[in-house]
Amino acid sequence: MSVRDVKHNKIRFHKKNAPTTNVEVYGREFKDVVVFGKDSFFSAAAAKQYYEVEQITVLDGRVHNGGKDSWKLHVNGFEFIKAPEYDFEDHATLQTKEEKRLARKRVNREFAPKVLEVCRKTSGASKAFWMSSQRRAEAAVNDVSEGYATGFAHADYGPENEEQFRTVLEHRYGMSHEEAQSCGICLVNMWCPVERPAYKNPLALMDCSTMKSLEEETIRWKLDMSIDNGYDYQVENKGQTHHRPHNERVPQAAKDAPALTPLYKPYHRYVYLPDMREDEAVIFKQVDFRKDQAARASFHTAINDLYHKNDEFWKIGRRSIECRVILTFDPPESNKQQSKL
Repeated sequence: MSVRDVKHNKIRFHKKNAPTTNVEVYGREFKDVVVFGKDSFFSAAAAKQYYEVEQITVLDGRVHNGGKDSWKLHVNGFEFIKAPEYDFEDHATLQTKEEKRLARKRVNREFAPKVLEVCRKTSGASKAFWMSSQRRAEAAVNDVSEGYATGFAHADYGPENEEQFRTVLEHRYGMSHEEAQSCGICLVNMWCPVERPAYKNPLALMDCSTMKSLEEETIRWKLDMSIDNGYDYQVENKGQTHHRPHNERVPQAAKDAPALTPLYKPYHRYVYLPDMREDEAVIFKQVDFRKDQAARASFHTAINDLYHKNDEFWKIGRRSIECRVILTFDPPESNKQQSKL
């Protein structure tokens, strides 16, 4: 046990019998999916249909399992690393869309190469490709897409995204058709605090070595296409045309295909790093499309850690960045032969 274990933390889990529907996205049909529109995602009335709230203990990753360095990406689904160095702008100064656009462009230009390299080395991947990044901050200085995803363990993608990612690797990132169709693919996030340690609302992750079956212990879910989750594809809802064709677009989180969220199981273990510093980062799996991997997904959520509620750190809101990365692995010989057929 640790004094920093977060006990009785309330997390929403989807009910196994939550209402489902069939949906079509860009010509692909997905059956029996839990779909959240603005009403069903946020209303208290809908919560009784969709969720059960469970109290879980989130373990101090600095103490349990042998300490911070013992958690491994391909065993537990996440791994703590040294964060790449970067001088982030004060989030409070990014007031306009143009200021945020320029800050994002700078991240793409200067921070992304460092993130790609550390993700590639940590995972043992042969290649790494940048998808996107998202800054998050306290309510006083954020916009809707920059808020914390609190109290809802989830992944942003699922196995049914695989086809689209293979297409994007070829048409956006320039990979050969043969390699794009045969390589192993894993989607990861690299997450780290920026500007100050994460005293409040830290990120918690499921230790997926405690999951017995990815298929049987998860539910497929997606956001309704009307919900803006920070991508500029939303212009199409306004009758405008996006500048990229579909085969070049990075898939939208929980929109282009169903993502996964875990059912509540008392034996699942959740972990966080107390007071995570700016020089600390974590790489975690959104989904690993390689079916032979023991660790396929590590579900994430921000949690309410009340440890600092009565001290001076309670006034310091969490600021962070999450970076989405595509990792590719050399294919088994059998996959290479099949891709030529």
